[in-house]
Amino acid sequence: KVMVLQSAPPRHYIQGKDGTLGSMLDMLGYENVYQNNKMVLLDLEQALSYEPDLLFCVGGSKTAGEHQQVMEEDFAKNPEYWNNIKAIREHEVIYLPIKYVATAGINVIDNINELIDIIDAKKLKQNG
Repeated sequence: KVMVLQSAPPRHYIQGKDGTLGSMLDMLGYENVYQNNKMVLLDLEQALSYEPDLLFCVGGSKTAGEHQQVMEEDFAKNPEYWNNIKAIREHEVIYLPIKYVATAGINVIDNINELIDIIDAKKLKQNG
């Protein structure tokens, strides 16, 4: 189960399988914890019930590293909340750059292939 956050802290939106990144993950066979078709502002109380195994964070940063820094700074402002989300607590988070916010044409294929590589690299790192 995955959760997709599209964030520009302090605002966080949750994306279902109809969002750009959500649809890519759906094509790869992942189950999204958020079943609504519309991207909406994250309901902080509701989000605690989702229990995602893996969290994908995407936002306006040009690189994944930049977005990771932005998100981790935001998570650190309220660890009592964010650490109640399983994927964050267990460091099962993949940070992605702005190109995963919106994409079209041949870039979709390139981004999906890159996303597969990113997910595989995380799995390899976990399994040592």
